[in-house]
Amino acid sequence: MYWASRRTTTRDEDLAYSLLGIFDVNMPMLYGEGGDKAFLRLQEEIIKISDDHSIFAWPLSDDRHCDGSQINQSCHGLLATSPAAFSLCRGFQNAWTRKVRRPYAMTNCGISITLNLTPWCVDTYLAMINCTDKFGGERMGVFLRHLTEDNQYARIALNEGDLIRDADSMQDKVVEDVPIRGRLVGPPSRDLAIYVPQRQLPEGRT
Repeated sequence: MYWASRRTTTRDEDLAYSLLGIFDVNMPMLYGEGGDKAFLRLQEEIIKISDDHSIFAWPLSDDRHCDGSQINQSCHGLLATSPAAFSLCRGFQNAWTRKVRRPYAMTNCGISITLNLTPWCVDTYLAMINCTDKFGGERMGVFLRHLTEDNQYARIALNEGDLIRDADSMQDKVVEDVPIRGRLVGPPSRDLAIYVPQRQLPEGRT
């Protein structure tokens, strides 16, 4: 994805279609659907055959529909809208773990996935993703906000950022600071099965 982030094509859809062979997936080429839909379909095909969490490791600020004026006002899904979102993601890779690897999948409620969530502030959690930076070894994390629907969450940006590169140390700090934060609810950290819809929502509708 990092390599693809710097490519240009005559047709927007070809940014996605040109990656089919690289990721060894198949899908119909529907010219006219637009680059965003084509790239979303590509990612959906990739997660059917891979449990690699690095597909979620991209900064909201680098996604063309999540510019700086919007990221703090809306909620987003876990999938990017274009390869350009991965322009700063060189060296990101799936993390090796001794834990049982849990599958995730696209459903009609969004991506069904189990993540380790740490309460951060009201209705907002630091979610650990199974991905590291091979140059530094830090584990990645993103912020998720609990929506009004049961078990549905959406990705957001906070002042701390949106893609956290050293999530382990931030998680430890939150656990230590629980007594003074006051607004944290529930256990400090737990694995939770959730749904993350891909649709974008204004924060006022959460």
